Amino acid sequence: MSDEDPKMHRVPGLHGGDFVPLTVEEFQNAYSTFFAVISGELPGDPVSKEYFDAPSGETKAIEDTPINQAWVTAGRTIEDPDKRLSFYKRLEMVMPIIRDKKYAEYNGWGQGTMHAALVVAIATVPFSIQTTPKALHTAFDAVYRQALAAAVDTGKTRQ
Repeated sequence: MSDEDPKMHRVPGLHGGDFVPLTVEEFQNAYSTFFAVISGELPGDPVSKEYFDAPSGETKAIEDTPINQAWVTAGRTIEDPDKRLSFYKRLEMVMPIIRDKKYAEYNGWGQGTMHAALVVAIATVPFSIQTTPKALHTAFDAVYRQALAAAVDTGKTRQ
């Protein structure tokens, strides 16, 4: 049996299960589009009637709801399919982290603004499909603290 670490042969990027980082601008553009559609400020794109669900191997129906329209419309602002999927997973898995009380002072989510450090952490935190919620929280906090320190150094606070 080989002593090699199987992770050494893992392909980086989406095909290896990693979600690629987004630039702050890519995330902000897609997120502001998502928020604008949800709030009714921007019309949503039509939603397909069905999608292929890879885990089950079945075709499933999609409801044409405002949140699904926001999801589709925001995703279409990102041309690269790996980045688009990464945006979706960041909405699904990373955004809930900022609801934690320790980020409340920096999170103006309901007002459409948030501290630059939160935006950087959401857009760039490294994670994969195999990352546990606890490990994601830890990684997010590390990126957030680093971005917060950099923002304080430069005087940049809100995006």
